Amino acid sequence: MVSAPSRPRCFKPSAAACAVAALAAASVLLPTASANADTLLARANIAPGSLTVAAGRPAADPADPRRLLLPLEVVDARGDGAGWSVFLSASGSHGPLPDVAALEAPTVSCATDSDCTLPASTLSYPLEVPLTGVAVKVLNAAPATGMGAQVTTLGLDDGEIAGQTVNATVTVASGP
Repeated sequence: MVSAPSRPRCFKPSAAACAVAALAAASVLLPTASANADTLLARANIAPGSLTVAAGRPAADPADPRRLLLPLEVVDARGDGAGWSVFLSASGSHGPLPDVAALEAPTVSCATDSDCTLPASTLSYPLEVPLTGVAVKVLNAAPATGMGAQVTTLGLDDGEIAGQTVNATVTVASGP
């Protein structure tokens, strides 16, 4: 808190000398008006991004080689909170595969160095994923969720995937 300057004492009879001393004391204690009048304007155009999904390299689960792990990264940079759905189609190219594989509920987290809103899925797990090339919704985000960059790993388990070549296609679409 800045206190008002005390009235200078004048020992000379001149009133002009007292006025000069008072002005000098006030100018030392009070900031100038121009120091507070500076204004900085910053403008930025922020354009919405896109909705993408990227699949990592599938691998056998080290804890259970009968499970196929498929890492995914979903990035929703649109900024509209419309939600999204991830679809998976899988088929084998060597040897016979069973008709379906089970997919347990995936765990989703924010990607490294990303702020995100985790997806609130409306799907019930476990899911049956056909291994015949038919696309199935395997993960989704209800409106106002799933924004930012998220990572997850889908685990397909049929008890017979070990040693098989599985072709997987992952797509993402707007809306839950």
